[in-house]
Amino acid sequence: MAVWPRTIAVLALAPLLAAAVFLFVERVDRRRELIEGPGLEAAYATQELAARLVVCSDRTRFDAPGESPRTLPPTSKKVPTALPRGVWVPTTASDWDDAAYRCADFRLLEPQPFQLQWVLNEKPKSDWATSQGVVRAEADLDGDGKVDHVVETEVACAKDQCMVAPRATVRVLR
Repeated sequence: MAVWPRTIAVLALAPLLAAAVFLFVERVDRRRELIEGPGLEAAYATQELAARLVVCSDRTRFDAPGESPRTLPPTSKKVPTALPRGVWVPTTASDWDDAAYRCADFRLLEPQPFQLQWVLNEKPKSDWATSQGVVRAEADLDGDGKVDHVVETEVACAKDQCMVAPRATVRVLR
């Protein structure tokens, strides 16, 4: 007869244990969503801007006289100007009024948790490249005022064509 009290105790504790496991899994999922969501948004934004900069280089080459090599626009300002500290910040059309963004016909009007910038390298890293740069997104997901996530997509132009890196590079800074 002593078996019944133990069985009842186990049955009483089972829902508490299940609730604890559920809350733990929910917390892990929420944390992953907080980190992966902005990372995916940043990767998409860097890839999109990089692809549009390649189109921009095509357009400017056709406007240039003769057989001039492909070029990329100058370094842009960061949008938004202040690093979002663990929040999603809305931008306006005027925030994207910069030569690189205009040439690429690019703007994000939805709130974003990162700063986005096009950076033209002063000197190409590759021997074959005539122009090279990187689209960079920097994020402060923990809200401490320091960049903790960086997403980059490279763009390189040779005389005849420009190319976008096949995927964005994601770095977590500690």
